[in-house]
Amino acid sequence: MIEVRGLCKTYYPKKGVPVKALDNVDILLPNIGMIFVLGKSGSGKSTFLNVLGGLDKADSGEIIIKGKSSKNFSQGDFDSYRNTYLGFIFQEYNILDEFSVGANIGLAIELQGRKPTNEEINAILKEVDLDGYGNRKPNELSGGQKQRVAIARALVKNPEIIMADEPTGALDSKTGIQVFETLQKLSKTKLVVIVSHDREFAEFYGDRVIEFADGKVISDTEKSIASSEGNDGVSVIDNSLIHIKEGYKLTQEDLKMILTFLNKNTDEKLISIEEKTNIEVKKAAKINDEGNKEIFINTNQSKIKEEKQSIFKVIKSKLSLKHAAKIGGSSLKVKPVRLFITILLSFVAFAMFGLADTMGSYDKYNTLNSSLKDSNIQNAAFVKNEKYIYGDGESDFYYQGRNMTKDDLKELNDKTGLSFKGIYSKNEYLSFNQNMDDSSKIRSTNGASMYSERFYGRVYITEEEILQNNWSLTGKLPQTDDEIVIPYYIFETFKKCGYKDMRSKSTTINNPNDIINKTLMINNISYKVTGVIDTKLDLTKYAELENSNGIGGWLLGNQLFNEIESGYHGLMLISKDKYDSLVEGKSKSNYIYNDFSGNFRSIYKDGSSSYELGFDNVSSGNNLINNFKDNVYLLDSNKTTLADEEILVPISKYIYVQSSTFNCTLTAEQINEILPNYSIFNPGILYVSDVLQNARQYAIYTLSTLEKANELNASGIDLTLYHYGNGTDNFNTLTDSEKIMALFNYYNNAMYSDDSLVKLISNEANRILKSIMNIYGKDIPINGNFNFHIEKYDQYNGGKSTTKFTGRIVGFTFDSVDYVAFSDKYYYAMFDKVPAIFSKAITTMPSDQAKLKQLINIHYDKSNDIKYTMVNEVSNMLDQVNDLIENMTQVFTYVGIGFATFAALLLFNFISISLSYKKREIGILRAVGARSRDVFLIFFSESFMIAMINFVLASITLFVGVSFINTMLRNDYGLIITILNPSIRQVLLILAVSILVAFISSFFPVRSIARKRPVEAIRNR
Repeated sequence: MIEVRGLCKTYYPKKGVPVKALDNVDILLPNIGMIFVLGKSGSGKSTFLNVLGGLDKADSGEIIIKGKSSKNFSQGDFDSYRNTYLGFIFQEYNILDEFSVGANIGLAIELQGRKPTNEEINAILKEVDLDGYGNRKPNELSGGQKQRVAIARALVKNPEIIMADEPTGALDSKTGIQVFETLQKLSKTKLVVIVSHDREFAEFYGDRVIEFADGKVISDTEKSIASSEGNDGVSVIDNSLIHIKEGYKLTQEDLKMILTFLNKNTDEKLISIEEKTNIEVKKAAKINDEGNKEIFINTNQSKIKEEKQSIFKVIKSKLSLKHAAKIGGSSLKVKPVRLFITILLSFVAFAMFGLADTMGSYDKYNTLNSSLKDSNIQNAAFVKNEKYIYGDGESDFYYQGRNMTKDDLKELNDKTGLSFKGIYSKNEYLSFNQNMDDSSKIRSTNGASMYSERFYGRVYITEEEILQNNWSLTGKLPQTDDEIVIPYYIFETFKKCGYKDMRSKSTTINNPNDIINKTLMINNISYKVTGVIDTKLDLTKYAELENSNGIGGWLLGNQLFNEIESGYHGLMLISKDKYDSLVEGKSKSNYIYNDFSGNFRSIYKDGSSSYELGFDNVSSGNNLINNFKDNVYLLDSNKTTLADEEILVPISKYIYVQSSTFNCTLTAEQINEILPNYSIFNPGILYVSDVLQNARQYAIYTLSTLEKANELNASGIDLTLYHYGNGTDNFNTLTDSEKIMALFNYYNNAMYSDDSLVKLISNEANRILKSIMNIYGKDIPINGNFNFHIEKYDQYNGGKSTTKFTGRIVGFTFDSVDYVAFSDKYYYAMFDKVPAIFSKAITTMPSDQAKLKQLINIHYDKSNDIKYTMVNEVSNMLDQVNDLIENMTQVFTYVGIGFATFAALLLFNFISISLSYKKREIGILRAVGARSRDVFLIFFSESFMIAMINFVLASITLFVGVSFINTMLRNDYGLIITILNPSIRQVLLILAVSILVAFISSFFPVRSIARKRPVEAIRNR
């Protein structure tokens, strides 16, 4: 039983006067029966039905349903009330066009928390004569069929109340009759409330007729049976009709009664036995099937009682996410062109947002990581840098390129777990220029070149490393000190310009075998090439170097230089034993440690003017005397170590500042005595200072005799290789002076690699020095104490700093490279360093990501005064542009926000407008019994699908676009750093913004529409 108390409802149009749709309405409705609500348009009948069903809300009054007042109803209670107790049938059918017939019915089942089955759906369709129509779409149905779908949707919930608003208004009369007959059957067990304008149908089918006018009930009648004459078989109705029940056999008494009735009136009479005619007559006369005349009398509401007391218990709608997604997905087919354009614009905008955020979230660590992998950098080479503090003491600068020690290698090994190898270099220029036949061939008109005329350091290589790096070796690895392997890059130089030997004999080089067994003269030492190793250097990418000018050529050349210096491509590959002897200081060419480049040293006596020695190399004196005594002239030949106050200085520099003392010449007799073969090469007078400065050179003069030349030639040494004259291949065709000159050249070139020859020349040089000392020793100021200091100039740290001590010259050095020797104590005390002999450390680039990140962290670590920097074409270029990129990241962050906002607005606009067109669908869902939560879930599913399509396309576009841009920058513009490195961050951001937009664009419109009364949404107001 439903009780309506004092319902009032007034509409306030934007224009015009307020309209009272319900004016203090009181009605009591039974549990079963068919009740018609009649009235003219605007009388309030539809408003009454909508308020009764919770589709609209009264201004005042209440509805009491099973003892519960609507005053305590929330919007959700009304939704659940409709879902549990009501089945709505509308004039416009209000079935969802996007769904099939079965889906429309299944939705009602789903909202009640039950799983729709084909059996249940087909059974209800059969009940409304739509058997087999489950898969059809509404646009395939007639009006009557649509209305029966609406009835089926209402019935499938087995509601206690069915409310129908003009259910036959859009149907033909025949179909309308079918609908009313269906509803009449239902009214036997349910309450059916029908709003109609047809009084005839209302009085024929209805059990009760309530009529409205101006918002008030002006008539409330119920059907009753009029009295009639006759018996159970024959009866006279309303003194105008005779009704004979179907199958009844008339008796004589019945015939007399009928005859008497007919004779009462002489007017025309019709007796019909035709079924159709009889139905129409009964309908017109309001005769029911039992033959009783039905009349309407005022309703006695006091007789309406609750047949069975029941508790108001509702079923909250429970639409599953799967079904919501299915329903939402079906809506994507609506307005496909607009959807396509929106998705196209929004996913492009989101992809641009991802691209901008990729730049905005630029991280030099990740960039270097990906750049190293993308550029296929094979080796990790590190150099040592030292921090300088300058200015106000809070600024610093790292001076790059300090030589490294074995301790530095150990530190790198310990930090990374890798095996670093030092590239040996004492700042020597390892040129092989004199063996290049035509060096002009490797130089372009703009001066650029992609070839090299020197090696960039010395190191050894093993078979295992060749296999590990997937390199290939033609020939064999070096085994002795005078054997080397050259990289393919160096071979390319000789292939380009040709090879010439020491006699200037040219050879064309076409393949690696052509250079194998050839001799290269490097720093006056000859080396035999035993092999060529292909280190996989791709020179084709530098092909434009020789034709490039300006910044492009400079960048390309710089890239090549960095690639050569950071790998094995330009290294002189020596034997392991030779490498070890260099590193351990056992080699004759390794007694100078050039790790203090940039320092200035001065020496002076008794406060006199100081003079600059002008050399950069400082060595430990004890190491020098013990291992290289033949290169030193000691005033005391028995001395084996230097005391703390004792020093050795270069004779050439000492003589230079004391030039007035030695500005004298040797006589002809003295020359012949001291330099017996000098006249063969350079006849004439000779300054004493020249002899002192070049004692080693003059020692070679004295040793170069015809007898020695013939002796060496006979021993198998081909001196013709060292004759730079006519290029003859026959020693015997040389003149005596040419033979002696060839021997002199041989000594010059071989003295650094032949220990016995070094000793021979050193002894002869000592003899010459002693001879000069015996003649002019009294004039050489070597006695007494000298004040010695080192001035270290630092342009970033306030100029010079000075270390002073007093020393005494106890001997001279006469090597072609100048150096000062101190005692071990002073050497290490003044510099606090160990000998640094490596220009850089190198290892194979690890494939393990953790180790690679460790290398990158070391590269960027500035926490210590000493730092190690990775050097290759990638890291160097990135270091040059890193500050610029980092300064631009904030700009790209704002650009990204702009694109995200634009994309969000596009998506929001589409979804919001899409939902605004679906107010009617939302109203229908609410009328069926869906809560706001279910409606939101459905339309959020639709929005989510659009957002996911957008997300997937944007993510794919981002990564494809980034790959294209990176490839274009690398291939077309030579930018070897991979600046764009999208990560999970961009994917998550695009996903988050897409979902957020989908949520907001669904939530607010649905919330706004859900706040409206369902009837308003259905009417799309």
